[in-house]
Amino acid sequence: KLERTMFIGAIHMKVLHLNDNELQTVSRQTFLDLNELEVLFLQNNRIADITKESFTALPALVILDLRNNSIEIMPDAMFESHNRLEVLLLGGNAIRSINQHTFNGLESVRRLDLSRNWLLDFEQDAVEDLKSVEEISVAFNPLPCTCDMMWMREYEPVVDYDTSVCQDRDTDIWYYIMCNPALNCNLSITPILQDDDPLCEQNVTIVVTTTTTTTTTTT
Repeated sequence: KLERTMFIGAIHMKVLHLNDNELQTVSRQTFLDLNELEVLFLQNNRIADITKESFTALPALVILDLRNNSIEIMPDAMFESHNRLEVLLLGGNAIRSINQHTFNGLESVRRLDLSRNWLLDFEQDAVEDLKSVEEISVAFNPLPCTCDMMWMREYEPVVDYDTSVCQDRDTDIWYYIMCNPALNCNLSITPILQDDDPLCEQNVTIVVTTTTTTTTTTT
């Protein structure tokens, strides 16, 4: 547990490591006086709930690492005051949904990690504010194969092609998102990977479920 007065007076601190501490909550009061903090490591804790105010006392953040916690819900616009944030790592949580307001204000973010969550939707309007993004990972998420997901096929920041998959809910067949999941979407897109790409000619060997584990199998 972090006491509210723990960092009072540490006004010039730039980097803070709080990883591997079994922390369950973080609040605005925890980080009072850390106005100049640029890097915050919170990975490998047990944080389940964050609020819109959790990090508002940290306006200078450039890197925020929240990987491998238990976060399920991302409050809308919780980072809108963090216009210096460049790296946001949210992999290994239990986030189910990202909407058009989740990343409001994150115009400087270059890297966004959403891998190994429980994402059941991720539509294009969710990344509209990410004007500077260079890399987004949605690997190992149980995304559905729908026409609303196909925007990623021509979105260059998406990485981890061989672990970014979606499932046809009618047939239970898994596809690589960057390949053609046999949908009749009538979309006018220029996919990054063509259907004859070596990856697209392989069987998908990944099964992702909304649990805390990811299973790899052979088909």
